[in-house]
Amino acid sequence: MSKLFAFSSLVLLIVLALWAWKDYNREWRIYQKTFYALENKGSTGINDKKRENRYEIKQIDLPELKRTDRCITCHLGVEDPTMVKVKLPYKVHPNFSQHPFNEFGCTICHLGQGRATTVKAAHGEVRYWEEPMLPLKYIQASCAKCHLISNPSVAPDLVLGMKKYEEYGCADCHIIDGVGEKGGIDLSLAGKHRSPDWHFAHLKDPQALVPDSQMPNFGLTDEDARVLTVYLLCLRKEEIPSRYVCPSPKSEISEAK
Repeated sequence: MSKLFAFSSLVLLIVLALWAWKDYNREWRIYQKTFYALENKGSTGINDKKRENRYEIKQIDLPELKRTDRCITCHLGVEDPTMVKVKLPYKVHPNFSQHPFNEFGCTICHLGQGRATTVKAAHGEVRYWEEPMLPLKYIQASCAKCHLISNPSVAPDLVLGMKKYEEYGCADCHIIDGVGEKGGIDLSLAGKHRSPDWHFAHLKDPQALVPDSQMPNFGLTDEDARVLTVYLLCLRKEEIPSRYVCPSPKSEISEAK
């Protein structure tokens, strides 16, 4: 009995030690450790000021947008202009002052799972999560949430995608927000129900994914298929508070400058 008790105690201690080690070496903590090491070497730091090296979950609460983003837990250099030549996740975000993180967060544009604290989960690469992180080549699809689709100064890929939609006569068979061929397939929710890669592949070769599809193969170039995918992805529906919405093309052009 004493041997069994000793063995059980040893197993318990090992389990507790492993749990403590795993908790101490979480992904986000390792990223923070690396970032703070860069700071201590003088490789980074806004205005050359060193921050207190605190290991903690960092988050942005945005009740208006119904979002809580913890992306900055690992992406610590997003507002640090000296972090230009470093690799992700420490790299500064381009034009970060145009969309301050404390007002917009991250997932409003990039999607992903804002509350997650592991790389895989945060990027939305987990089962049942419907909005995985958008690849950068499709990121302009998110601009339509707040900006006019017709303004090329804000989202040129999105504008070009809309023009290609008209150029290829897509409205002859499809409907978007009630506009298009009566009885045609409604694409208003296309951006939400399919992945970017699915849209791209389907545009390139419809029958390869849907054998009985009546959609013609237009022989699209990769670039045309990409911008059309950006346009389809912008059809996601999300209520945005009015203060986030740019009221006119003039105000958007000023912001873009």
